[in-house]
Amino acid sequence: MKAHEIESVARDIIDRVKAGQRVEDYLYELKADWPADYASAAARIGGLGNAARGEPFLWLIGVDETRGVTGASAVDMARWYPQVERHFDGHAPGVKSKNFSVDGLAVVALFFESDGRAPFVVKNPKGGYPEFSVPWREGTRLRAARRDELLRILSPLQRVPDLEIVGAVLEIDRPDGTRSQIWKAALKVFVTPKDAHHIIIPFHRCKGEVMFPNQNFQHSFAQIKVQPYSRNAETITATDTEAVIKAPGTFALTGEFTISDIGGKPGGDAHVTFDLYLASMDQWAVIRETIPICMLNYDRWERGEKVELEDAFFFG
Repeated sequence: MKAHEIESVARDIIDRVKAGQRVEDYLYELKADWPADYASAAARIGGLGNAARGEPFLWLIGVDETRGVTGASAVDMARWYPQVERHFDGHAPGVKSKNFSVDGLAVVALFFESDGRAPFVVKNPKGGYPEFSVPWREGTRLRAARRDELLRILSPLQRVPDLEIVGAVLEIDRPDGTRSQIWKAALKVFVTPKDAHHIIIPFHRCKGEVMFPNQNFQHSFAQIKVQPYSRNAETITATDTEAVIKAPGTFALTGEFTISDIGGKPGGDAHVTFDLYLASMDQWAVIRETIPICMLNYDRWERGEKVELEDAFFFG
């Protein structure tokens, strides 16, 4: 991931924190400032790396989930991380750092790469038995990995596919004779699997939402679907309950929900999130997209190539 992409993901997470959302999970961790306990930092980084199963994960220094942006102290990353690395037995996750400011305060994004290096083993800082442990992140809790989790780490990983957002649209429909707003989101996505395995996406396990930071607007999609973008597609198939991706191709990712029409709506950029469960891999693919409002239609947000809702929802 390039530096500007790391910053974009970090700023999206900070917007969600400002909106009062909980964001810490097995891929993201927030720190109000640089951890001074290097052994504890190594355990937490190793736990995230093991639970991520080859996927990258992110630390944000200078951000607290409760207090928001707190600002990071001036610390030399080139000196801090080697102090953490010495608490690993063998490899530590690779890391890239990106410094930027939010509301005049310094924030540092640490982008960790774990692909091909797990399991991550940390030393006992107190010495004695056990000399080593394999940490595991579960939600926001850190613990030792269980036998089944060790087997999952050691088994060959099916890598999460590359997902390129070609175009995105969000639109409000107000049906005549009702006092309802139907919010529909559609993303045109080009997918590139990283191996020959088929990717199975069961719709009932997927989730997503639309959010406008600082405007008290956050709604989850009532239904989510993945459909081939072309009716004659051969590499992607779908039923009413799941999609199967066999090879590179383009799909439409759609979600919708209905709310009462009280005459108003939020303004500014829309933040749209989709969490797609890849059942064949037992992993998640997370899509976070910021969509600017359309200046010619204030009930529509769009970015990239034009996406027609009628085409995207043709299976619906």
